[in-house]
Amino acid sequence: MADNTTVAILKNVTVGTASTPLLVANHTRRQFIIYNDSGKAVSVAYATIASLTSFTRVITPNSSHQSELNDYTGPISAVVASGTAVVRVTEISTL
Repeated sequence: MADNTTVAILKNVTVGTASTPLLVANHTRRQFIIYNDSGKAVSVAYATIASLTSFTRVITPNSSHQSELNDYTGPISAVVASGTAVVRVTEISTL
């Protein structure tokens, strides 16, 4: 019988005007959730580097993005236009 044990890792990340890593590539990732706990829009890229002109999606203030199950296991980064923003990141992986 296969072991389907999962674990959730939660962390707070301060995102600035330079590309900030949110998650590293993880081949055991099942899903992730990013909650923007700030008053600023956060541009998120399914890539090593995010910019205001190269991003996957924008997460508006006080909202979240939840990945599809078994969707993306590569690196994720984020950036804001000015100042800083705090995002809450949950990564769910198998052991």
